[in-house]
Amino acid sequence: MAKAWNNKFAVKATFSYLQAKDWQADNYSNFDRTGRAFKAGDRSDPAYDGINVYGDESSQNMRSVVQQSIEPTIRAGILAASGGAFNPKTVLDNFGAGKSYPEYLNFINTNVPAPLRPAVAGQYLPFYFGLQNQTILPNQEVTRTGYNENALVDYNTQSLKASGSLHYRFTPTIEGIAQVNWGSGTSVYTGSDRYSLRNFSIGQYKLELKGQDFFVRGYTTQERSGDSYISSILGAFINEASKKSQAWYPEYISTYIGAKLTTPGITDAQAHAAARNVADQGRFVPGSPQFEAAKDKIVNSTIASGTGARFDDKTNLYHYEGMYNFSNALNNVVELQVGASYRIYQLRSGGTIFDDLNNKIDINEYGAFAQIAKKMFADKFKLAVSGRYDKSSNFDGRFTPRVSGVLTVAPDNNIRVSFQTGYRNPTTQNQYIDLSVAGGLQRLIGGIPSMLNKYNMLTTNIPFTDVSYRAFLASVAAGTPDPTILKQYNFDPRGVRPESVQAYEVGYKGLLGSRFLIDAYAYYNTYKNFITAVDVFQRNPDNSFSKFGAPVNATGKVTSYGGALGLDYLIGGYNLSGNVSYNKLGDLPSDYINDFNTPEVRYNLGLGNKEIIKNFGFNVNYRWQDKFYWNSSFASGDVPSFSTIDAQVNLKIPSVKSMIKLGGSNILNKYYFTSYGNPSIGALYYVGFTFNP
Repeated sequence: MAKAWNNKFAVKATFSYLQAKDWQADNYSNFDRTGRAFKAGDRSDPAYDGINVYGDESSQNMRSVVQQSIEPTIRAGILAASGGAFNPKTVLDNFGAGKSYPEYLNFINTNVPAPLRPAVAGQYLPFYFGLQNQTILPNQEVTRTGYNENALVDYNTQSLKASGSLHYRFTPTIEGIAQVNWGSGTSVYTGSDRYSLRNFSIGQYKLELKGQDFFVRGYTTQERSGDSYISSILGAFINEASKKSQAWYPEYISTYIGAKLTTPGITDAQAHAAARNVADQGRFVPGSPQFEAAKDKIVNSTIASGTGARFDDKTNLYHYEGMYNFSNALNNVVELQVGASYRIYQLRSGGTIFDDLNNKIDINEYGAFAQIAKKMFADKFKLAVSGRYDKSSNFDGRFTPRVSGVLTVAPDNNIRVSFQTGYRNPTTQNQYIDLSVAGGLQRLIGGIPSMLNKYNMLTTNIPFTDVSYRAFLASVAAGTPDPTILKQYNFDPRGVRPESVQAYEVGYKGLLGSRFLIDAYAYYNTYKNFITAVDVFQRNPDNSFSKFGAPVNATGKVTSYGGALGLDYLIGGYNLSGNVSYNKLGDLPSDYINDFNTPEVRYNLGLGNKEIIKNFGFNVNYRWQDKFYWNSSFASGDVPSFSTIDAQVNLKIPSVKSMIKLGGSNILNKYYFTSYGNPSIGALYYVGFTFNP
């Protein structure tokens, strides 16, 4: 809706509402989160960790649980019952190694005081014997039984958007604008985890004064997380609500050992299946009252409470900027523009995303720029030179120059060349995130010194590289633990710093004749302090390890390069179009996580006619993209190549000033996904009616 009065005052308002059932993520591939890689096996794998299964991220080694918890606890109980006089481990060790289970039983029946025999033979011996025999107690990781994503998230997608603006012309060239954009919705989003975004809202509120040669504006963007939560944390906490891991793992292990000791010929797979069945007794079944009650309690408790999965984000952004164009004042001898901006980030997540539970985090950024351009050689060449200075609270100020030139080689045919420098500050999450993901298996932390120091990563508890940690795990699995394999990862004490780039680009755009348009470009970028990430493992007091992910700057230089070609050709009333692009990131050292996540090759082909017959038009587009490897803290894996066909037909009805649109995207319904762990997307068909009064 829009309405104007006297060419002075005008109002405009829009509203839209969408409701749908979202596509469901159902990638149940087995995933090794330590190595960020696919692993063989299905749900029969004792250490199964499905991509879109949550609560199965929690993992324990069977032998470690017995060594560090079960055996010492039972031994301490027997010692206490005997007044400290009888240590079962010492007695059995003295009996000698290499004995069979019946021999140990016979020894206990003849050498252990009668009151203690049931505890020693029935409770202690199975675990003691298992530690002596890996065929009875294997060096095996075991995960808890998880829940499929569709039992945990809300697929009832909703989107409500509204906007309104007031416009007032003070003079024919000066206008004031007050504008509001607001939206709310429910969806599921893939980031560092799978997030169920429920009843979230984003509002943007702007005031602007603009004229022929200037503008001044200020706006704020305010995010509210509503009832949003992390699906993997929800799955893990529902498991804990049904049965604590401190009880689940001992039940699993004792059942496994019992099956191996009492059932001749039982296979490892059968023993694991029996163990899981016993340990899962009492597990909350999706849809049951117990499950729904636990789920409701967890999603209504914040992450910061330590018992919940809900975000509590009320982050605000305030931005102010202005620009003045002096070109008219200089009679267009040269084009001169200057501008400045100031921005405030107010991070307010209540400790559910950022490290702001007990303190407020504000980030201030400001910058200024100037650009001068001049046409030369009978206006056939235009040279532009610009420079910008920016400063952020946590980083030194930077000056970045840029120069570009456009040469008109013929009417409607231009060659453009540019060299520019730029830099990118670490994002707010790069700086201050403090978030547990993957069901609590990993903590993402900011890379600035204060965040690294919070977890003593620069001082008293330097972590180890993920490569050396995996090698250490391999030595443990082989039965020959070798801690000397572990290699420390030394963070730069300056923390993560801004990334800088030198970018070169050359392009051509030309109209050949009146029907053929070409647009092509190629680029080459060189990055210094390229912002990437590492996974590290920090040793805990009990000799277990915690996994952390942190942003860092890559050492040395990193390059990216590519190009694109676009063609448009008119044949009668038909428009034939196509474009192809190529993008490549140069080699990134294997110590870092390559999350470029971009296919090397993509192309599109299109054919359309606005009016193939009277009042009737159509458009068809074919899209294809190459396969690539997706890497993130949530999941990593191959995204296959895919192609889709989109089509639309239009029918104008001039008598009622209307148009009917019938079409669809991916009309052949070939399912595909664009990132690993996302749902596969099928066809979307639509009918639209547009009325232009």
